[in-house]
Amino acid sequence: MVPRGGHIVTTTDCYKETRMFIETFLPKLGITPTLIDATDIAGLQAIVNNHGVSMFFTESPTNPFLRCVDIKLVSEICHKRGTLVCIDGTIATPLNQKALALGADLVIQSATKYIGGHNDVLAGCISGSMKLVSEIRIMHNLLGGTLSPVHIFRGNPLMLFLRTGHGIAE
Repeated sequence: MVPRGGHIVTTTDCYKETRMFIETFLPKLGITPTLIDATDIAGLQAIVNNHGVSMFFTESPTNPFLRCVDIKLVSEICHKRGTLVCIDGTIATPLNQKALALGADLVIQSATKYIGGHNDVLAGCISGSMKLVSEIRIMHNLLGGTLSPVHIFRGNPLMLFLRTGHGIAE
């Protein structure tokens, strides 16, 4: 997704460990990170237009401040320059936010939290085009890690229950 010599832009308002990974680990792989404010659309546009950005990565809503990024606008800006858009939709879940429909190229979710429902499993999921997901699947197969069917079975009914409850609360 982001090759050696590539450039990733992310937001300052994101999960601390994610930000630390981007700031400290990715440069060791030859990837340049830039951090911007989640609401700085003009700043994003300037960076994308002038710096050959491979990927824009953000959470929406962000963690911990719950800022919602305008995914449609960000996607339009990035796609004009060939920049991929990756959204971490963990807090919103796929039931409440359709980032792919808004223009994102990839959506990642931590299934450890809301989706898993029990906070006792380490899991994640990724959605996107067949081409992008196939590239990721190759890396995943090399690195390993598969969720057991029991954990999936336990989490699904709880997710439906929580979503129904949230709908009533609205």
